[in-house]
Parts: sequence; C-alpha cells; structure tokens
Amino acid sequence: MAIIVELEDAAENLRASLDDCEIPKLLARAEGIVLGHLELEDYELPDPIPEPMKAAVLIILQELYDKRDSDPLTPAAVSLLRPFRSVGVF
Repeated sequence: MAIIVELEDAAENLRASLDDCEIPKLLARAEGIVLGHLELEDYELPDPIPEPMKAAVLIILQELYDKRDSDPLTPAAVSLLRPFRSVGVF
C-alpha cells in the first residue's frame, strides 16, 4: 500500500497516541480512498507526494476517526484532489 502520509504525522494530526491501533487501519483506508478517487495505483503516485494530496488524506482520516458512519470524502478533500484527477474524469 502507498504511503502518502507517515503514521507519526497522522497520529499528530489526530492528536492521538501512536498506541491507538485504529490509526494505521484508518490511515490505510484514507489513502485507499484518495487513490480510488484519483483512479491511481500506488505505484503511480508522484514523488514527492504533493502537499495538497497529503492534506486530503489527513482530512479524510479525521472524518474516519471522528465520524465513522459519514462519507469521509468531504468537499474540502475533493477540492484538494481536483488538480490530480485525470482529464475527462468527472
């Protein structure tokens, strides 16, 4: 799986302990949501990872962590990811 955001950065953003066993699972899910939205495979990610893409992962992660039953792909995350979508994909 791709690493868009480091686990330590994710835990810090959530203001949570690295001991919280849910964070790695939720981070992997958030990164998967971003890859799915962009219709990318993890090997297709740019290097270095653009900051807006990292920010989108953190927004989605926060949604997953706080509101586990809501749609984590918020308008803010979609807006940050828009420049990375393929042309012709709506």
